[in-house]
Amino acid sequence: KKPTMSDSGDSDSDAHHYIRAQKANRRLQNFIFVEQQKEALTAAVRKLTDKCFAMCAIPGTRKTRETDVCVDNCQHLYLEASKHIVKEIGLRASRLDAAEQWSNNPFEEDTPKDLKKK
Repeated sequence: KKPTMSDSGDSDSDAHHYIRAQKANRRLQNFIFVEQQKEALTAAVRKLTDKCFAMCAIPGTRKTRETDVCVDNCQHLYLEASKHIVKEIGLRASRLDAAEQWSNNPFEEDTPKDLKKK
């Protein structure tokens, strides 16, 4: 008797590989999404701080106490915005990780009651 796919377990193996590939694809898509979000936020902060510094340093003028205060304010703005970006990206990545874990087994006990299989 020739072995069939079900006899050799190939269909189970194929299904397992397919599921693993789908999970890897979702992780890659999530990584790309987070990186794109990070780049967009960083570019926005960079543009904002460039405008801020441009207002402080007017060509042809001397450096004054007012200029120093302006630059200090721009630096503070940049640091605060950078902290916000790190926090926001962390939150978004956590949400994606949680969604990934939930999608791996959507009917475990920690699943919200209204989403459980009835």
